[in-house]
Amino acid sequence: IELDLQEFNDDDTSNSNSASGPGSIVQYPSGNTGVDGGNGVDTFASRLETVCSESSLKTLDGMQACHSKCQAHLCCFTTDSKRAGQNCSGLIPSGCLAYEPCKRLVVPPAGTEPAVSPTSLLPREEIEKRVYDACYFGDDPTKVTEELVTKCHGVCAQRLCCFSDYSLQSSCRATVGEDECELYSLCDQLVTENGVASDALEVEEKEFGVNELCIDKAAVDTTLFSACKETCQRRSCCFESNPGYSCYELEKDWCDEYEACSVIGYNFQDNR
Repeated sequence: IELDLQEFNDDDTSNSNSASGPGSIVQYPSGNTGVDGGNGVDTFASRLETVCSESSLKTLDGMQACHSKCQAHLCCFTTDSKRAGQNCSGLIPSGCLAYEPCKRLVVPPAGTEPAVSPTSLLPREEIEKRVYDACYFGDDPTKVTEELVTKCHGVCAQRLCCFSDYSLQSSCRATVGEDECELYSLCDQLVTENGVASDALEVEEKEFGVNELCIDKAAVDTTLFSACKETCQRRSCCFESNPGYSCYELEKDWCDEYEACSVIGYNFQDNR
């Protein structure tokens, strides 16, 4: 496969926590090399705290990066009565504790209000209007300010579960229903890359899947390696070397979809 792609410019939330290039010593998403040298816990915790900090969640990049790391563990923080059966905190208590910073994703930021409270009975049109007023920015990325992201996060926090991968236990589409999730459709831009693309190249990159990017050639081709790595980091918890941080046992089928990442040294915990 020939890709007309430039090498990704990774930020601090993703660049230093994986292999740095073809032929390099593999570093897993927590920042270590698969061997616990005593600081793996601190490295993982500090990175998760940074990417899911209050300041990070004021930006689209921060929201997306935090959600990418957290989506498999959002079931830890389910409080909605409609989703009581989805709470996984009793199933993986140590994992939920490790991913505690992720809770900020599903709690409205201070000073904001959700689109609907658990006790309110707002009509569908009013919920949709509140989401639109807080989140709409059309195709103009200059409108994406910290204020807009924070307000949008406030109305969307309790239904970001609609935009976790459908196969995950954290997804609530089957529980609250497609109709309710559709009212929050604009919230999708907070946690996925389906919002405003920065350029035509970014649009092109989104068209390639893991099995197209993570081929044997990626091990020796810098551009393809970077594209594969960027894609694999969307499910970084699948490749954590520390079992306490790995989501592999919780979401094995979801993780197995990214088995091709092994070509750049991203392996599942039980395969090391």
